[in-house]
Amino acid sequence: IGRCDSQSCVVQAPDGVIAMRFRPEALAEDCAHAAILLSAMPVSHCTGPKIILDSKTIADGGGYAITNGNALSVRQWRGARPWNPK
Repeated sequence: IGRCDSQSCVVQAPDGVIAMRFRPEALAEDCAHAAILLSAMPVSHCTGPKIILDSKTIADGGGYAITNGNALSVRQWRGARPWNPK
């Protein structure tokens, strides 16, 4: 069961805390405690989480699936397409 406040939501998963931040003020705490950090804003200087998916990473990857502690982007799964050469 998770909990939310005005800055982020966190949920305890078997491998650690998953945090989704809404506001910049939540970054320091979420970086210190989360195993997985999801952010609608860019993230920099955050070294604590094993997986960080911020707005730029998600946009570049075309979405992500997280399973068994690993993140796989849609782009990695399907490969590059001629109409979207990133």
